[in-house]
Amino acid sequence: MKLHVASFAAALLLCGAAHAENLFPAGDVPSTSINWTGAHVGANVGYGWGNADASNVKVGGQSYNYTGSNPDPDGFMGGVQVGYDYQFTNGVVLGVETDFSFSGLEDKNEENDEVSVKYLGTARARLGYAFGRFLPYATAGLAYGQGEFESYYQQNNTTYKDENWQVGWTAGAGADYAITENVSLKLEYLYTDLGDATYEITNPDGWRISSDIDSSFNTVKVGLNYRF
Repeated sequence: MKLHVASFAAALLLCGAAHAENLFPAGDVPSTSINWTGAHVGANVGYGWGNADASNVKVGGQSYNYTGSNPDPDGFMGGVQVGYDYQFTNGVVLGVETDFSFSGLEDKNEENDEVSVKYLGTARARLGYAFGRFLPYATAGLAYGQGEFESYYQQNNTTYKDENWQVGWTAGAGADYAITENVSLKLEYLYTDLGDATYEITNPDGWRISSDIDSSFNTVKVGLNYRF
């Protein structure tokens, strides 16, 4: 799966570069100036890594002193983004962007309990400065995601799970590079904290485990945008 996603990312970037080359007739040189004002849509792929810290763990309704290590979910992700930028006459660019990704972040602890992030989205403001075709920016805003907690019950050889949507914040930085007037590449780093959520699992025999899980992670993504 990881190889397939990485291959898709490489193919996406190569196709974008090839498309940009075909837009210029032989001998034409694209202008180094560009106005970033306008809407954009695109796709991205990336990799994430982080922590899932458990607290207030209970087994069978009783407090459980778990002394093992917490899961450190990591994995590939891919999704789409849409946004709008406005460039002022002094070169400052102010924008907004929202994205949604399918996530493969997951890991298990020493007791074979698994924590994963299935979906991840953000809604952010962006503030940058245009250096011609190069636009570095800082970004911050709202983050949300669907987490999943799985626990293995040995008595009946069954894995039980609970899902929960978590809401938090995200902040980071990135850069866009305009290949053409309409096509741009992006590279972006985000730190995301989804805060605490309580996960609880109960099997048919009444066995119950619950835990508060605090999820935070880093992501690096590359993408292509089409600008209108």
